[in-house]
Amino acid sequence: MILYFRLCPFFFLLVSSLGLWGEQSGGWKKINQTRGIEVYEKKVGQHLAFRGIATLEGTTEKLLGILHNPESWKNWVNHLKSGKLLEKKSDFHWVFRQVIATPFPMKDREVVYQSIVSRTHPKTVRVEMKSINHPQVPRSKDWIRTEIVFTRYLVKQYTPNQMRVTFENLSKPGGDVPEFLTNWASRSYPISILEGIQKELFKKEQKTAPLP
Repeated sequence: MILYFRLCPFFFLLVSSLGLWGEQSGGWKKINQTRGIEVYEKKVGQHLAFRGIATLEGTTEKLLGILHNPESWKNWVNHLKSGKLLEKKSDFHWVFRQVIATPFPMKDREVVYQSIVSRTHPKTVRVEMKSINHPQVPRSKDWIRTEIVFTRYLVKQYTPNQMRVTFENLSKPGGDVPEFLTNWASRSYPISILEGIQKELFKKEQKTAPLP
């Protein structure tokens, strides 16, 4: 992956994005298309929202395995300091923790979130992630707790080995972050994250997860 797209995932968590599923939802403006990945933005209050849409090669079962396997995160989550499963409530409900390294002098960011998988259509799976509190991880002064209002993946499998993936995010990073830095990074991250997932999908050793 070229340097332009190797951005710290902390900046992904800076995105304040609010959207509805579907490429033609009102207010979205297409700003970029690179190697088949479409990037959209729209103004939400004082923030720019961003969305990424791509056709990926692979199966929904494997994509779910990538998203919910902390052992694979180091391969596609840049600057990940640590990540682990806190609780598996069911095959479709997980709780995770990540610590992301951030540039000095800012403190590292900590994220505690749940991920719930559901089916919205016979060929469509939805992943909803949002921050929660968990007894295993009390708040600490060592990190700034980032709040994920939501991170969403909508995955439509339309051939045995091809799927249309849309993701959106609304997060509150905490601390003082320059808006220009947030917007600069956010325009690139949809491309980086989807290309990273695609690389993992090509790996035969990647685990799969059950479908709802």
